[in-house]
Amino acid sequence: MSEKTINEDFPAFLELFPEVEMPITLSSEHFSTFSKYNKPIPELAIWKHIINDGSDFEEIELTENTYDDEYIACLKIPDTLHFLAIIYLKIGLLNYEYILHTYDKKGKTIDKKTIASMTSDGKIIHEHVAFIDEDLVVLMMEGNTDDVNNYDPQNSKANSYLIDDQGKIVSYEL
Repeated sequence: MSEKTINEDFPAFLELFPEVEMPITLSSEHFSTFSKYNKPIPELAIWKHIINDGSDFEEIELTENTYDDEYIACLKIPDTLHFLAIIYLKIGLLNYEYILHTYDKKGKTIDKKTIASMTSDGKIIHEHVAFIDEDLVVLMMEGNTDDVNNYDPQNSKANSYLIDDQGKIVSYEL
């Protein structure tokens, strides 16, 4: 199967993602907003553009619940010259992830990274919060809260990344 055939529906896939100006914050507080106002990503699009990354693949038969997780289109980052950047929400049982995914103009994956998330084992909630600024610097904070809502700031960690001019998500020192 040719790359042209695989990615001919890439523009329609991108239309699922509303363009949102930076800066933006992504956290558990925004989870329900994206779920309420944005469309779930169809299973075939998940396979072609997220899981399979736009590479050649053999046709597979998708059945109901082929994937246990639900994927929700969140946003498209505007004004990128050499690449396209989207963020989608991957929702599973007791967890969610905001995934930043960059593509070349033909729909081939350049890079992807979970930039915000929430997981729980029923006792401890582990959360990453992300802030993306106008220069495409991604600031991430992570921390834990226990089942009685106690937060220990000494267990918090900070990371930063940059989406470079070619669409790679690289570590970045502030």
